[in-house]
Parts: sequence; C-alpha cells; structure tokens
Amino acid sequence: MRAAVAERSVDLRLPAAIAGAALLASSSPLWAVLSGPILFGVPHVVGDVRALWLRRPGGFGGSVALCVGLALLAMTGLRVATLSGAGIPVEAELACGVAAVGCAALGGARDRRTRRVWTLGVAFLGGCALMAARETLLVLAHAHNLAALALWMAWSRDRRTSRVVGACYVLGALSVTCLSSAGVADRAIGAFDGARMVSELAPGLEPALGDALVRGFAFAQLVHYGIWSWQLPGGARANLREDLGAIGLGVCVLACIGVPLCGVVAPIETRSIYLQLAIAHGWIELSVIAFLLARSSAPRAP
Repeated sequence: MRAAVAERSVDLRLPAAIAGAALLASSSPLWAVLSGPILFGVPHVVGDVRALWLRRPGGFGGSVALCVGLALLAMTGLRVATLSGAGIPVEAELACGVAAVGCAALGGARDRRTRRVWTLGVAFLGGCALMAARETLLVLAHAHNLAALALWMAWSRDRRTSRVVGACYVLGALSVTCLSSAGVADRAIGAFDGARMVSELAPGLEPALGDALVRGFAFAQLVHYGIWSWQLPGGARANLREDLGAIGLGVCVLACIGVPLCGVVAPIETRSIYLQLAIAHGWIELSVIAFLLARSSAPRAP
C-alpha cells in the first residue's frame, strides 16, 4: 500500500521552488540576476560535473571526455586571461566551445556515415556561430538554461514529478514574462545597473520586451541553478564524498562558502568573476547533448 501511494505521489518541493523563483523574478528581477550566481552558482556547477562528467551518462567518458575537457580547459584559460586584462577575442572562446561539441559528437557516433553527417553539421553551425560570435553567445546565455532543464527532465526517474515540474515551469515563465510589469531598465542595486543588464541580455529590443526578457532570464537561471544544486537527474545515487573524494569535497565546500562570503563584500565583482570562470559548464551540457544525440542517431551493430 505504501509503495502504491509513493508511486502516485508528487514531490512538491521542486514546484514550490519554481513558484518562489517566479515570485522573485517577477518582483525583484535585478536581485534575482545578482544573487542567483552568488548563492547557487558553485553548487549547481558541482551538480553539473557530478551528473554530466563523473557519472558518464550514456557512456560519455574516456578519450571523448578528455578531448572535451581539454577544449573547455582552454576556454577557461582564455577567460582567465581576459580577467587579467588580455584582449582575447570572443571568437577564440567560441571556437573552443565548438571544438568541444564537435569532439563529443564524433565520439558518440557509432559508424562512419553518422560521423560524416555530424562533422558537416558541426562545421556548418560552428562556422555560422563564429561569423556572429557575440549574437551566438547571447543566444546560448538564454538557451542553456532551457537545455539544462530539458536534460534534467529527460533523466528524471520520477516521470510524474517531472511532468508537474515542466507544467509549473511553463506557468512560471508565462507569469514572469507576460503578467509581471516589474521594470528592470529603470532600477539599480548600487552600481548594479538594470539598464546595462537589459543592454547585455536584450540588446536592441523595445523597453517592455527587454524588461520581460531579462525577467525571463532571471527566472530560468534561478530554476536552472536551484534544480541542479538540489536534485540531480535520476536522484542522488551517491553522496558527494563518494563522487568527489575527500579533497574534491573539501574544495567544493570551501568554494560554496567562499563565493557567498565574497558576494557580501563585493557582490557585483563576485558575480562577474564567477560567470567568467564558470563559462565552460554550459558547454559541458551542450557537449553531452551532442554526444547522446550522435549515439542515438547511429544504428547499433547487430
């Protein structure tokens, strides 16, 4: 009887968290954009690494993960150089991301024909992306939150809760973008300027549409960070120490405590540095998606 009740029950913690994210993004979008990375950025990156790297979804690992990792390590190095004052073009960073996705797709392909198709596809899309690098990075900034949610829903063991989370997400996004009238461009939190955020996340759009897009980004980012910090896809099959080891766990604990503490002293700078250094995590998600799509599109050997 208890098992039957458990199968019919829905975990309401995640829908409640989505409702909270919608409320914050609707009423205080700047606070949501500023505080999300500081409070939940490091835990969600840890969740990404555990679910997408250490647990090798679909067989993603070995030499494929090594090549992807080297490309993303180079991307992170470029961001560190940028923070140090070097004038690194965004095309160089984007090329590293395209290389990571290409390595993952080729590694996932099971036969020569599929490998050729993915090579041409990645080369074409990568070339288009490099010709419009800044626009591509802007699109990815918005889209990777949706990609992360889609991965989580696809791998969730609790299908009933997954469907409820999806429905709540749609309702939350609609309420944040369409029903809320909270302005962004005319607000500021100290030196954290709402007009600048609109120009970065919604350049060239009408004020009302730009405000709505920033609110939508704030909501999507909070949900992305919150879910991957709180509940990994498929449930937590191992604890942090088992996944990361004692040293890795210690480093993560220090980072999870240190970043919010730095955020209390210098929130704008802390948010900026975190986003600069964590840029590669979004490309891990895209690389794993490319790997799984290439693997599923290739015929299996009889």
